[in-house]
Amino acid sequence: MVVSVGGLRTLPVIPICTAPLILSFSIIEMQVIAATLLENFEFSLPPQTPETYITRKPLVLMVPMVEGIQYPWMGLKVRCVD
Repeated sequence: MVVSVGGLRTLPVIPICTAPLILSFSIIEMQVIAATLLENFEFSLPPQTPETYITRKPLVLMVPMVEGIQYPWMGLKVRCVD
């Protein structure tokens, strides 16, 4: 169903009764993507040197920070699994 406001077409409206079905499908889709990534790649932190030493800083949330970098950052090494 498409709603028209003032003659302008807007995005389709999803009926409330189908929202749980759509949400559960998106959760399953995210799980499939995460499983695929975990099967095909290896994730690890980079070696901890003074330049890349990661600490927690309280901003709005606790975020990973490295001294000398002005924004939240946490290095991540990604390697393809053969």
